[in-house]
Amino acid sequence: MAGKRTCRGRILFIDDLVTYEANTPDLLQKEFEAAVDDYVETCAQVGKAPQRPFKGLFNVRVPPALHRAAALRAARDGVALNEVVVKALTMYLERPRRRESLREPALTP
Repeated sequence: MAGKRTCRGRILFIDDLVTYEANTPDLLQKEFEAAVDDYVETCAQVGKAPQRPFKGLFNVRVPPALHRAAALRAARDGVALNEVVVKALTMYLERPRRRESLREPALTP
């Protein structure tokens, strides 16, 4: 139909395809909620746990000395401690995977 405007959405960061659509943003919100409810109900019917997108928020437990050193370095560099953690995770994920366990102590020359 010419001139018809439709808002569409898709739930990201889950393996299943869940979509919804409506003619206005307000109705799109309702359709989104209905799609999530349907997804959760369908998962229950097929006996699987629904996936949940990551919030981007998690607690990290580190030794106090490491916490202090990271906070001091962040302050010297003029960045937030959160930025230090993001950079460290990014570097960890981008480097080639090693065969050694991360639990093994590093050898010093």
